[in-house]
Amino acid sequence: MAEANATETPAAETALPEELQRVADQLPDELRPWVHEYGPALLAMGAEGIKAWIDRLVAGDIEAAYTRILNKMHNPELISEWATINESWRSANRANAQALSLQRSALAGLLKILLAIALAMVGL
Repeated sequence: MAEANATETPAAETALPEELQRVADQLPDELRPWVHEYGPALLAMGAEGIKAWIDRLVAGDIEAAYTRILNKMHNPELISEWATINESWRSANRANAQALSLQRSALAGLLKILLAIALAMVGL
């Protein structure tokens, strides 16, 4: 994804809508490029769209939230990059889920053995 870099000034930074320029003016220099990159998409979403986007984030539906904002940006390169990164996250999540499942199974097996030993010790 794009990184904020105060030394670069893309052409897109030359003209922001007044509302976004006020936001950019209040931010540290290193964050201003983000306003130029993401601000127009957020502004295009309107108040209800932004609320729905935040609700998705709060609910943990991160993929849908970011897909929505990326689609508003009309930047196929960024959407493609997001899809690639998102698929790598999904792969990592699947691997983590499998590892957690194996750990839980091993723990359940160990607890059954310990329960059997404890029951044998008390004569049951």
